[in-house]
Amino acid sequence: MLLRRVRDEAHRFALSFHRNKRSKNMKRSQLTEIPGVGSTRIRDLLEHFKSIDAIRIASVKELSNVKGLGKNTAEEIFKYFHEI
Repeated sequence: MLLRRVRDEAHRFALSFHRNKRSKNMKRSQLTEIPGVGSTRIRDLLEHFKSIDAIRIASVKELSNVKGLGKNTAEEIFKYFHEI
């Protein structure tokens, strides 16, 4: 009985660890990998464009029209999605 409890506790711990690790990865956005883009700019970009796909196809001019986004940051975002 003791061994069964120890086994069950080890499995419970491993499963909860894995679920927490997986949920953190699901919350991470592709936009967080771009230098100079933090949570506030990500929120502003998604409010303006509604999806990452729309951000991906936007031009530098369209990106710089977003509130709080300068031309340099818009160029960085464009360069991130259009590097060859």
